[in-house]
Amino acid sequence: QFAEVVIESPRGGLSKINLPDGTSVWLNSNPKIVYSQGYGITDRKVRLVGEGYFNVRKNVKLPFSIQSGKLLIRDLGTQFNVRNYPSDPAVEILLKGGKVAFTDLKNARKEYYLKPNQKAVIAKSTGKVSLQNYDASEADQWTNGELVFSGQPMAYLIQTLERNYNVKIDVTNNNVWKCHFYGDFMKQDQSLDEVLKTLSLTGKFKYKIQGNRVILY
Repeated sequence: QFAEVVIESPRGGLSKINLPDGTSVWLNSNPKIVYSQGYGITDRKVRLVGEGYFNVRKNVKLPFSIQSGKLLIRDLGTQFNVRNYPSDPAVEILLKGGKVAFTDLKNARKEYYLKPNQKAVIAKSTGKVSLQNYDASEADQWTNGELVFSGQPMAYLIQTLERNYNVKIDVTNNNVWKCHFYGDFMKQDQSLDEVLKTLSLTGKFKYKIQGNRVILY
């Protein structure tokens, strides 16, 4: 019986790991990946909490799979991104190249397939699956420290900033939750203050930074 290998990336940091079979994984802020010491010998199964970008080495004899929460993702030799933090209301899978199949373990009778330049959004509360066309060039931009916002809800933006800058963001103006923002930032070159200052130029909110706490009002 093999023991488990557990790898965690620090909050606010990025890390890259190479699995024993040559598959590479970029881990975003504060995720966890777990696999057996028998990985590549008896199976190629991993468990993921958080966000990871996978470049999978093809091996038809030992299929690669990821369990993330209630979702089982089967890779068919490809590059794709999975985002599933416990606080996220939905799981996102973005396929850059190759093929991916996934199943909601609560409804294992149906399997979905993704094509390149498609994104799947799976609502955790209902299990509803939405397949969308998406620019897959954005799939791995965060691995270079790039923060790309392309119209996602404000909750997505806040969670991304909290994880990447290791802060807690509170919202006192409920109208802020209705906002959607577009922007492209480099974490290593731009401070949180610079990012918020740019976004606040829209006039949708003001902000205060108090140590590790941020208030949007």
